[in-house]
Amino acid sequence: RHWAPLREAMEIAAGVLRSWIEEGRMAHVDPYMLQMHIWAVTQFYADQQAHVRALLDLGDRPIDEARVADEVVALFLTRCGLQLPEEETRG
Repeated sequence: RHWAPLREAMEIAAGVLRSWIEEGRMAHVDPYMLQMHIWAVTQFYADQQAHVRALLDLGDRPIDEARVADEVVALFLTRCGLQLPEEETRG
């Protein structure tokens, strides 16, 4: 009962991803693994803020969320055979 709504949402998203793959709009990926990998990477920053700060030598300064977002988006778009439009990339 607890997992049913999550499973349903995952199935819907997997269907969308499969349709994009079939249409040639993105590279072939496992739609379930992609969703879980996105979840894992993003959850890491929420759960491990102290580790991130220490590894980036930030001290008490906040994590640069834009930097993290840019890297995560680029990572997953690249895996999907996609890229950001030029005007959306940061220099």
